[in-house]
Amino acid sequence: MEVNIYGRNIKVTERLEEYVSDKVQKFAQLGDNVKDIDVKFSKDGHLGGESIRVEITVVGTGPVLRSEAQGHDKFAVFDETYGKLLERLRVTAASYTSAVASTPSPWQTLPARFPWLPKQLPRFCCRMFR
Repeated sequence: MEVNIYGRNIKVTERLEEYVSDKVQKFAQLGDNVKDIDVKFSKDGHLGGESIRVEITVVGTGPVLRSEAQGHDKFAVFDETYGKLLERLRVTAASYTSAVASTPSPWQTLPARFPWLPKQLPRFCCRMFR
């Protein structure tokens, strides 16, 4: 898993980088195949003063998850964005595990698909469906 933290028109301090790195490790625990995490801090002057926007993008084998928020404090805005994305990742992980758990194996659907088969299949048929 690769974590990219960068800023646009704003300096990313070492303290902020450590804080983000520690928090982002939770994404790897929830999403099995998380490959890249991009965290982007940007300062926008045209949004009413010195507004800070944080965008977090999680790229993996499943859908790309992205969240953003804006405010005046770097840490508070990051926590808000982090909370949104963490909830979205939990929902995605839960829906994936429930879909996998509810999918029957081919062996369980054999009697319904082939009613003419005997109830007890010969031993060599069992090996085909493992």
